[in-house]
Amino acid sequence: MPTDDKPIYSENDFAEMAKALQMEELPQNVRDHIVTAAEGYRWAARYDTFISRAEKRQLIKRIRRQAEKLEASLRKLDHETGQLLDPHVRISPDDLGVLQIRAQEALEIIPESSHEPYRARRSFVEDLAKIYKEATGDEPKRRYDPAKGGEYGPFRDFVLAALEPIAPHETSGVDGDIKTVLRKRKKSAS
Repeated sequence: MPTDDKPIYSENDFAEMAKALQMEELPQNVRDHIVTAAEGYRWAARYDTFISRAEKRQLIKRIRRQAEKLEASLRKLDHETGQLLDPHVRISPDDLGVLQIRAQEALEIIPESSHEPYRARRSFVEDLAKIYKEATGDEPKRRYDPAKGGEYGPFRDFVLAALEPIAPHETSGVDGDIKTVLRKRKKSAS
């Protein structure tokens, strides 16, 4: 959340969003929803991990290997020595076996490659899709025309108008988030 008293959006920013929504002016309740979504985005973006999938896979592999070594060591100990190490929690070799299984399952879920999503941005696009529907009464849609340079349309314009003032460095790749969010909305509506 913002730490200063400066507003997130200027009047010009709201005017650009209204233009994208094909409105003269944004009603106050829509402005409030956009500001709330932007504050949520700013907060979430601070904690969005920018660790690559390759790094995640490497760390999980390391955890799995270490758990395997610890499990083997614990199995060699007698009960009395094991009690000296941890009389209260009692980590068993079986717990470490479970950790190895969970690590393997995680490795199978994490893709080896593909676009690294910014979760905060995707969540912000989800919020903006709801706001778009509330403000216009229309379901947000994607428009694509190679002659026009690819993606375009009122919803995309609205997303960019809301995102550029608060995170201009994160507009690249937003079309993929829009596509994913709208596909998810369409799927949940059917």
